[in-house]
Amino acid sequence: MKMRKIRAPSKTRGWDDYARRHKVSPASRWILEGLKRITPALGAPRVAVDLGCGTGGGALALQAGGFEVHGVDISRLALSFARNRLREQEKRANRAGFSLPTVKLHRCGLAKFEIPHCGLLVAIRSLGFLRRPELMRLLQLPRKVAPGGVTVLHFFEPQDDWALAGLVRALSRSEIPKALRRFRVLKLEERRYRGCTAAGVLKSWHEFFVIAQRTQRS
Repeated sequence: MKMRKIRAPSKTRGWDDYARRHKVSPASRWILEGLKRITPALGAPRVAVDLGCGTGGGALALQAGGFEVHGVDISRLALSFARNRLREQEKRANRAGFSLPTVKLHRCGLAKFEIPHCGLLVAIRSLGFLRRPELMRLLQLPRKVAPGGVTVLHFFEPQDDWALAGLVRALSRSEIPKALRRFRVLKLEERRYRGCTAAGVLKSWHEFFVIAQRTQRS
């Protein structure tokens, strides 16, 4: 039996295919948990950034949580699905007699997006597709996330199949706290399992999910 080659999504076409398979994906549970970690008394702005927002599941949850949202993705198709879902959520809110914060969707690569000053920044399964210098530059988050703000991030571990094949950039457990200087790690979960990619190819996943809060020190 011939094994299907493991491939990570790449370029716009690959992400368009991913969007078709995830038209109505819900928000990651990590984004929902990140929302619960926000402490309003600390005064971080009610602005959220979703890097790699895809078809908008996270943006929907962030908007419903009272945040002005900036969603960033390279796939025009994914953003089209996201825009339609957001429009439907806003219609339901209007019928119920209340308004929601604005959501701005940006079509560009993550490395080119100028992250605004924010109180919540999320990046789920998107950072690993940057080049290593781009990844480390983007992780200069203290300049972007306000003191008291929260970040919810995903990293591939070096033993993940995609990382071993050189398809994604990865960080080890010991590198994560160093990469998140001036953040206090609230939760770090390591996951290792066999599972299918969005294209239906079986692979070994090895990944980290991190929730961290920007400290008050400058």
